[in-house]
Amino acid sequence: MNAVDVLTEIARLGNILRLPPHVIEFAVSLHERSTLKNVQLTGQNLSKAGGIQYVACRMFQIATTLEEVVSAEAGERSEFEEWVRFQLRKETGRNYRIIVSELQLQMPIDKPEKYIAKLATRLGISVTTQACALSLLDKADRLRFLSHPPPMALAASALYAACRLKGEKLTQQQIAQVAEIKEGTIRNWYLKLAPGEFE
Repeated sequence: MNAVDVLTEIARLGNILRLPPHVIEFAVSLHERSTLKNVQLTGQNLSKAGGIQYVACRMFQIATTLEEVVSAEAGERSEFEEWVRFQLRKETGRNYRIIVSELQLQMPIDKPEKYIAKLATRLGISVTTQACALSLLDKADRLRFLSHPPPMALAASALYAACRLKGEKLTQQQIAQVAEIKEGTIRNWYLKLAPGEFE
């Protein structure tokens, strides 16, 4: 990989995502370790830098999703049509997995709780409703579902359930758009998070 170009992209992504300096510095150190170990990343420099930056975000438990990293990679450039963005996402995710595997990193478990405040701020949801959503997630954790959606999807579903319980008028579509997930995911999960509440 062209080290200078990848480092430039790491810095650019860090600025767009407004990451703390120590997270960007960690991403740079991951790039250096990958280069020394001759780790073979795939795709273009954008997706290489994106995969590295996403590892750094996950390591420091920054509430940044893979979709947000890909959006930062693409920016406002019109040449990134939908199918190109799809390919960029696939390459970025693959590079994330390669780095974690090749550098033998122990990644923290990604929990939905860390996305609650981020989503709630964007949607203008009250602190009371956020607390309700966190309570629903706590109960769900103790129920130990056999399968979980991605953390962001579970956080969005908990917020929708909490909004209904607290009388805040937000639709599944509004929350799904901000969370960058499908409405069907919220529909499938919010009832499980608050069994018996909406019958």
